[in-house]
Amino acid sequence: MGKTRHYEKQYEGKHEAIIEEEKWKKAQELIKNQPYRRAKYEEALLKGIIKCKSCNANMTLTYAKKENKRYRYYVCNNHLVGKSCESKSRNIVAGEVEKEVMKKAKQLYENWEEKEAKKEKWENLSFGKQKEVVKKLIKGVMVKEDGIEVSSEDKVEFILMNLKKKGNKCTVVEPEGKTNNALLKAVVRAYLWKRQLEEGKYESVKELSVKISIGTRRIQQILRLNYLAPKIKEDIVNGRQPSNLRLVDLREIPMLWSEQMEKFYKLAS
Repeated sequence: MGKTRHYEKQYEGKHEAIIEEEKWKKAQELIKNQPYRRAKYEEALLKGIIKCKSCNANMTLTYAKKENKRYRYYVCNNHLVGKSCESKSRNIVAGEVEKEVMKKAKQLYENWEEKEAKKEKWENLSFGKQKEVVKKLIKGVMVKEDGIEVSSEDKVEFILMNLKKKGNKCTVVEPEGKTNNALLKAVVRAYLWKRQLEEGKYESVKELSVKISIGTRRIQQILRLNYLAPKIKEDIVNGRQPSNLRLVDLREIPMLWSEQMEKFYKLAS
């Protein structure tokens, strides 16, 4: 547009502008407000507000890769670390729940919009702004056996949903969390692979290895993480493990939980 930038300042250039300044500004505004589809799949829309109704534990966003397709779902933290949770809806497809919560947020926003005389319509908001609205207007989401309870400022609304039909779609999971992603990813994988082997989805580690293109030795190393003490798994899920604890440190795991705590938590001292 006939200008050059040096750090935060712009200077008039010596050449004629290729793009008119008005068009340039319009394009930049469109880019800024573009509701990127990727963001919808990378971010946890309900992080911090979605819980398992049965045990009142937070739910963690994970995603799965299978045959070049990607699936996202929320898993109950208690179930993830081997603690008691009686709910059958411990793994739920993220998109289905987020879709219903977004619908509710839209209704609340439109009512709020009328009161506040806002100009921007919901459809014109970028995904980032829609997410801000969800955080502001939705106070909590409780996952039940047959649906979800969505709490706003003044009421709780139950939305009937079939949460079971897609529960076993996933294979390899990777967490969204901002903690030690390598540790969290490994713990979640260990949980999921163990479950798939026990349920007969794969008859052997070898069959699992072929399906997900990961070596059998690596799979066996990850599966051993299921022997970690519940306290250690819980800390990893919640980002409270010793800051210098690495996945390589967990190659040899003592059988006794007390010995595990002594071995792995002394790393922090």
